[in-house]
Amino acid sequence: MTKTLRQGVLALIHSAVSGEAKTLPEGFDLEAAIPLIQKHKINNLIYYGAKNCGIDASSPVMKNLFLVTYQAMCADERQREQLSKLFAAFDANGIEYMPVKGVLLKALYPKPDMRIMGDADILIRLEQYEKIRPIMESLGYTEKLESDHELIWTHPSLYLELHKRLIPSYNYDYAAYYGDGWQLGHPSTENPCRYEMTDEDQMIYLFTHFAKHYRDGGIGIRHLLDLYLYRKAKPNMDIAYLERELKKLQLDVFHAHIVKTMDVWFDGASADEMTDTITDFLFGSGSFGAKVTQRVARGVRNKSKNGGGAKQVRARFWLRVIFLPYGQMCTKYPVLKKLPILLPVMWVVRWFQTLLKGKPAIDEQRNRAHLLTEDKLDAWESQMHAVGLGFHFEENEQ
Repeated sequence: MTKTLRQGVLALIHSAVSGEAKTLPEGFDLEAAIPLIQKHKINNLIYYGAKNCGIDASSPVMKNLFLVTYQAMCADERQREQLSKLFAAFDANGIEYMPVKGVLLKALYPKPDMRIMGDADILIRLEQYEKIRPIMESLGYTEKLESDHELIWTHPSLYLELHKRLIPSYNYDYAAYYGDGWQLGHPSTENPCRYEMTDEDQMIYLFTHFAKHYRDGGIGIRHLLDLYLYRKAKPNMDIAYLERELKKLQLDVFHAHIVKTMDVWFDGASADEMTDTITDFLFGSGSFGAKVTQRVARGVRNKSKNGGGAKQVRARFWLRVIFLPYGQMCTKYPVLKKLPILLPVMWVVRWFQTLLKGKPAIDEQRNRAHLLTEDKLDAWESQMHAVGLGFHFEENEQ
């Protein structure tokens, strides 16, 4: 990937969100940038920026970008319509909720469809879930699965993640800071059922989410853009409070590096070795990193939490594969939600189903385990430490 290609993509993104024409670097080829653009799911942003910069709208590459942009516009309309109906239903039934991330970030963009939202994230009170379930069903949603920190529902127009907590429990250090997250919420002045964070706490949460994904395998260009636009939209935040809380999270050093990187990307600051390192990582990540890096990062989390070396990490990996945790088993076998006593029986059922799938299914798990070598785990941990990210699990659990 050439420097010219990166600079051109960043210029187009900046043009899209600023509304200003930007000078593209000499030799920049939009068509050559398409694989990168698709990898980061920023086709629509690039289309708006390219129009502002005078790229011929009748060219084949622009026509293709327009098609994706039109689809994003339609999806955005459907998503916002469904969210309005959902929030109205929650309000009418006394359900307390706090929208986060993309639901709020769309408003920071010149046009909401510029900010693609793969899913909508809403924090709920778990004790209200039995009241929430029939509301969801009445609105045409289907209950999909339950993860560590989410209850996932699908609708033809919206993929919805109802959060039990703001941060997954397996990100032990950040989860220890946040708990379920409700202590940060305050009733909206317009609606007592809808909660919101202060600008400062929202920024800290957005940054923690960014850092979590960076550390867990990678995160892409548009998520750094979210942070940039949020900072620009909230110029009067309490900086002392931000710095104090980020230090508690041990994210202050990483935050300083990311702010400098944003300044390089969008405000003309001079690059240095650290901003180049972060830029290389973000451009190479795609939206949320590659499966390989995610699996190695998961191994580092395991090592940091439970100790030992790569051999012990692999042993725990196999133990988890063989005895899949109860929550994940419930997703595969919903009967366990009503009859948890059947868990040992369903483990056996799963083993037989895996054997029936044959060698490919077993080889897939073996390949995952082979990634968990001492060299790979150490390299990932060192790469994260270099930018100011650690795995501070033990001290934060005390």
